[in-house]
Amino acid sequence: MLLSVCATAFGGTLSEQIRAAGDAGFEALELRHAVDGVPLGRLDAARFSDLCGEAAEEGLTVATLALGQVAQWREKISELRHVAALSALSGARVRFHSSARPGGEALGDPPDMLYRLELDGVRTCVETIHAVHPETLVMIEPGRDSVCNTTARLAALLDDLGAPNVGINWDFVNAWRAGEHPWPEPWDHLRGRLYGVHWKGARAEPHEPRRYACHFVPGDDDIQHRSMWATWAAVGFDGPVTADPEYHFFAPRDHFDPEPERPEWVLCCTYLDKMIDYRRRAWERLVC
Repeated sequence: MLLSVCATAFGGTLSEQIRAAGDAGFEALELRHAVDGVPLGRLDAARFSDLCGEAAEEGLTVATLALGQVAQWREKISELRHVAALSALSGARVRFHSSARPGGEALGDPPDMLYRLELDGVRTCVETIHAVHPETLVMIEPGRDSVCNTTARLAALLDDLGAPNVGINWDFVNAWRAGEHPWPEPWDHLRGRLYGVHWKGARAEPHEPRRYACHFVPGDDDIQHRSMWATWAAVGFDGPVTADPEYHFFAPRDHFDPEPERPEWVLCCTYLDKMIDYRRRAWERLVC
C-alpha cells in the first residue's frame, strides 16, 4: 500500500508540491487534471519525465493520473492516447470519475439508457488507453451523483465491460453519500477489483448509524478503518491509498478556528500519521 496524497492539497507549483509532500513523508502523488495549468492530456512528455525525476529525488512516485468524468473524455481520443503514453513512462494508474447523473439524483439505479451510455464511454476510454499501453491500470471512481455511485454498480459495469486491467478507485465516503455503507458489504464487489483508495473519514447521523452525515477526521469518525486496512493488507493490495480530506464537506462546527491558509494541507499531514499507524497495525496482523 502506497501512502499517497493529491498534489494540489499543498498549493504552489508542482515542483513545490512535490517538495512539500516529500517533506511531509508521503510516498506517492495523485496528479489531478492539470500540471501547472497544462492539462494532463497535453502535458509535454519530457516535462512529465523531469517531474517524475523530481518526485523520485524526494522519495515519491507518481501513482495516479486523475482525469475527471468519463463523459468528458470519451471523445478526447488523442489526449487519452497521450495520457496512456505518460502512464507508460511512469507506471501511474489512470483514474476516471463515473459520469454525473443529470439533475444530480443520487439514489437508485440509473436509467438503462444512461447506464449504457456510461458503459460505452468507459469502453472507449479503456480501449483507447490500452491500444497505446495495455498494461496501464485504469480505475473508475464512484461519486455521490454519478451513474455508478456505489461499488455494486461499478462492479456490474466492470462485469459488463469484461476488459482486463480495469478496476475501482474506492472512495468509500462518496459511495456512502449515495447510500452504500462503507463496511463490510462493499468488499464483496471489490475483491479482485480494488486498484486504489481515496482515504478520508465521515460521521454518521446520530440516530441513523448507517446514514452519512458529514466528513470528519479518520480515526475519530464512524468508519471501521482498522478492519478495512487489515483486509487490504491480507489480500496483498499494493495500490495507492490517497489522502483526500475534502474539507469543504466538514460540518461548520468542525472547521479549524482560526482557519489556516491551506486547511487541506494541514489535514493531509494529520492523515498521514494515521495512515502510517493503520498500515503498521495491518501488517503486524499478518505475522501474528
